[in-house]
Amino acid sequence: MRIILKFISALSLALFAVSAMGQSSTTGSLEGSVTDPNGAAVRGATVTVTSPNLISAKTATTGENGRYQVGALPPGAYKVTIEGSGFGKFEQGDVGVNLGRTSTVDAQLSLATASATVTVTGGAAVDFTEATLVIDLKDMRSNMLIWRGVYHDNESDAKRLAEALPRDAAVLASEYPPKKRN
Repeated sequence: MRIILKFISALSLALFAVSAMGQSSTTGSLEGSVTDPNGAAVRGATVTVTSPNLISAKTATTGENGRYQVGALPPGAYKVTIEGSGFGKFEQGDVGVNLGRTSTVDAQLSLATASATVTVTGGAAVDFTEATLVIDLKDMRSNMLIWRGVYHDNESDAKRLAEALPRDAAVLASEYPPKKRN
């Protein structure tokens, strides 16, 4: 009889320990309902939950009654985004989730308005063919001295330089070299 009593006591203690461990949770959950401006349930809306605590976003879809539930969320702050076809986007940040608790986020979606999104992927093109280059004739002479190593007072050096420069600089170079003074 004593053996049976010890066995029943040990079994009861083991079941109590397992039951107590099953009640402690390491996650929480989010739930809520999604309605339209008239208060009717929105079926098929996508609920996205994001947080730095998650490796990837968790999603759920509202049922016939407009309700959703997202479970197994580590404790922390979350951002909830809800989108439904024909409705505007709903966002709520700093939604707290605690251990073993269910937080509630109810949303009333507004009707969608016409909008356009423009994505710019590159900068404006720059047309270098119409660029203007202004060269001071004194700078041209000193640059020719450096460029050639020696300054030759004749038109052929200026013309060779003008051929290497853009169109507007060629006009200025044609006026080079300046007239000799007596």
